[in-house]
Amino acid sequence: MERKSNINEFVVAYLTCWTDAMKSFGDAERKKLYRSGSYEGEDDCKGWTDFHLKKILYPLAEKMGYKTASDKGNRSRTRDYYRIDYALYNEQIPYHWGLDYAVEHENTAFRLTEDGKSVLRGGWLNEFVKLLPLNCSKARVIIGYDSFDENDWENKREYLLGVLANRAVRETLVEKPILLILAPSCEFIDKEQDKDNLFFRIKLFTKVQNGWEVGNIDELLVGNTAFRNIRDEVCDIFSKVRKD
Repeated sequence: MERKSNINEFVVAYLTCWTDAMKSFGDAERKKLYRSGSYEGEDDCKGWTDFHLKKILYPLAEKMGYKTASDKGNRSRTRDYYRIDYALYNEQIPYHWGLDYAVEHENTAFRLTEDGKSVLRGGWLNEFVKLLPLNCSKARVIIGYDSFDENDWENKREYLLGVLANRAVRETLVEKPILLILAPSCEFIDKEQDKDNLFFRIKLFTKVQNGWEVGNIDELLVGNTAFRNIRDEVCDIFSKVRKD
């Protein structure tokens, strides 16, 4: 299979695999899974992070044509050398040391003070910073969860751009894109009445001449038929996760 290299296609493949994994459960079991953040599992798949890795990211790698992404050697290299959750390697490079995508998954939300100046809880911000020096030919990917509070993203956006502009960070910063995929927290799902808003927020940080800019991938993909179809399914799944 020819491997896909477009970041937009990575996003659609991720959403498709996420949806397939969640649809493998009945409504009650899926709700318990998402709200508890835990997974009873079977065999060697235990816990929510393990579920995300083996039930979503492994199928994503296969869908995108990465034949060896779940091989034991690659998993060990990812854990022991790079100390990251998952990676898609360029299989044309000897021993597969070249990274196409590096992926970190974090259950805890990133929180700022009301004025946006200080960090209350690191959460997925820690993973964002961790991946900055890592050179990937396609993108560094952070998958996390967020409550999408009003004006909250603008504060976080400015804080993240400030991190990228930090002089010490710039000394080791690799100028490849950073893909941020945020799922809605249970807090947001419970209070949001508009089903169509129950969706991921997907941001792409790209290097420009005078710094970095942030774009909304989910807005750019509205013309993609596969994306529109999967978006409807995702919203439906999240609506059934609401607290009774």
